[in-house]
Amino acid sequence: MEEREDAWLRNPQSRYLRPDFERYLRPDRDRYLEPHAQDDCLPRHVRFAPATIAREIEKVREQRAMLAEILREKQELAAIKVKLALLRGMRLLLKARSPSDFDPRRSHYNPNQPRVPRGNPDGGEWTAAGGGSGANREGWIQVAQVGAPPGIGHNSGDPPEIPGSRPNDSKERTSYIRSIGEWLVKYGGGLSAIAYLGALNNIEWLKGHQDNIQASVNLPRR
Repeated sequence: MEEREDAWLRNPQSRYLRPDFERYLRPDRDRYLEPHAQDDCLPRHVRFAPATIAREIEKVREQRAMLAEILREKQELAAIKVKLALLRGMRLLLKARSPSDFDPRRSHYNPNQPRVPRGNPDGGEWTAAGGGSGANREGWIQVAQVGAPPGIGHNSGDPPEIPGSRPNDSKERTSYIRSIGEWLVKYGGGLSAIAYLGALNNIEWLKGHQDNIQASVNLPRR
């Protein structure tokens, strides 16, 4: 019923109905009315009878449950969108990388490579193979081959002495490694260099510094 019609009905109701007319109505009056009939025919203060209030409460509960379900579905949709965005980003990154970038051999990782025993200052660090192993000797030979080829006076110049125990000072260790590299630049490339590096192979703390010696050999010279 429209609001103007509702106002038109209230006028005769206020004129011809007693203010306490509810006293003369049956408690079960809703049974004799069609659905929602009392919402259209009775005054406003009668419309909200107990049964009507119960229906309104049920409607509010249904609406709240529906809103909660919609909110939950929106949250699930937002989570799915975030996952899709992450997958798209990963797909773009994979497209930008070449297949060779994912080759595990490029990382030079060897799970069987030994580590320095626990209790040593460098305990847990990766180290080269044990003394006298073929792989370790090949690495030292490759370092020796980067030196200058033998020439006149090649045998002159004694190789630097390296202590058998690992120096505690990092600068001191670096100084020994550089001295080895400088000697190889001057006198390396021959049998004497291979023999010298074979002796270095027996020094435990140098076994993991082949790359450092190689780098010191490749340093630019003035």
